[in-house]
Amino acid sequence: MKILINGIAGQMGQAIINAKGDTFSIVGGIDVKPFNCDVPIFQSPWEVDFDFDVAIDFSIPTAAMQMLEFCIEKRKPIVVCTTGLSEEDIRKIRESSQTIPVFWSSNMSLGVNLQMMVCKLIAKILGDGADIEIIEKHHNRKVDAPSGTALMIYNAINETLDNKMTARFGRDGDSGRRQKNEIGIHAVRGGTTVGEHEVMFLMEDEAICVNHQALSKRVFATGALRAAQYLLDKQTGLYNMNDLVNNS
Repeated sequence: MKILINGIAGQMGQAIINAKGDTFSIVGGIDVKPFNCDVPIFQSPWEVDFDFDVAIDFSIPTAAMQMLEFCIEKRKPIVVCTTGLSEEDIRKIRESSQTIPVFWSSNMSLGVNLQMMVCKLIAKILGDGADIEIIEKHHNRKVDAPSGTALMIYNAINETLDNKMTARFGRDGDSGRRQKNEIGIHAVRGGTTVGEHEVMFLMEDEAICVNHQALSKRVFATGALRAAQYLLDKQTGLYNMNDLVNNS
């Protein structure tokens, strides 16, 4: 499997380069930042002059959309891992999946996606019997907040509850009493925290907390590579970690 990395100079791009395996090879990358590497690096995807099997994108939204257009032009599958996407970006991803295979997830960790499945089960059982709060923690260099993973968890829980909930991003000053139909989402930034997400179901006299902590970026690289392998026999369609977990 020949992989082209968009955002190869970033921490996740480097994590994929450093991943060990004999089923894939990194054949090149795209990044505007200078980076010493054993493979060719281009500033634009349209400068790529060799063949590849699948693209993995860990970049920024504007670069991710450029890579998506390039993959459509070349009829190549893409794994989109970039967060902070706009509604328009998400619309483009959904439209693109009608032409090429697209794997899109805000978090490539198997553990996080299992956490989300557990939270959906708890939400289904408790219904409106619990106040739900999501706290996410990341390193001090992360530029978007709340994290794409926190939003992914929120959307999964909200869908389970028939989309009756409203996201409440932090609380400040005289914010009034907590509303029954809100899910609080809070962001913490500091140090070198790789990523931690805690979902709290707070009830009368008891609480259930579902926590996931990433101890290194290697888990995301491993997940992205598994997603790339998953796409190889697909023609078109939009896929996510739920598809990968259920069909492994």
